[in-house]
Amino acid sequence: MHNDSVDFVVKSIQKTPLVNLNGLIYQEYQDFFDDVWLEKLKIDLEKLKLTALERQEELEKSFRRRIDYSETISKELNIFFKNKKITECLQDIFNMKLTPDTADIWIDYPGYYLTPHVDDSRIKLAIQIYIGDEQQSGTSFYGSCNLSNKIHEILYKRNRGYALLNNDKSWHAVNPGVVDGQRRSVYIRYK
Repeated sequence: MHNDSVDFVVKSIQKTPLVNLNGLIYQEYQDFFDDVWLEKLKIDLEKLKLTALERQEELEKSFRRRIDYSETISKELNIFFKNKKITECLQDIFNMKLTPDTADIWIDYPGYYLTPHVDDSRIKLAIQIYIGDEQQSGTSFYGSCNLSNKIHEILYKRNRGYALLNNDKSWHAVNPGVVDGQRRSVYIRYK
């Protein structure tokens, strides 16, 4: 069953066109995970340990948390995205050497938003797949750090998302952000 899930994700990546908007390079996914993973990702947060993200250690002040790496679902997700087939597929699409880093499950709470930014230079490629059913802000891509320069939006819909090559053109944001409820997603980093 694990191999079927890997093959499903590989096919999702392979069938999705690579977009290059003046150096902003990404894929926009639909139906990324199979039903097995979608069921696994229906999680009861009351029973799980949550942790602040790196550089957001003051948990009570953070509007974004992740499921702790000690939790079974987090361990399974990290093993899944270290699969050689997935990594090699992404390397072929993005034409670069990639090393899997971490896979997180993020929960964003009311008050969370991000202004246009480029990710930490340690990240070569990031994938974000939305796993919630609520109406939330997606991720918008920008031509610069200016909010008025929005060029594309990835809508927040369950089992949809994107892979974004991290470079000096990869400006993205969550704006207006979370007003109510929770914005849940899987976030995978490659070095």
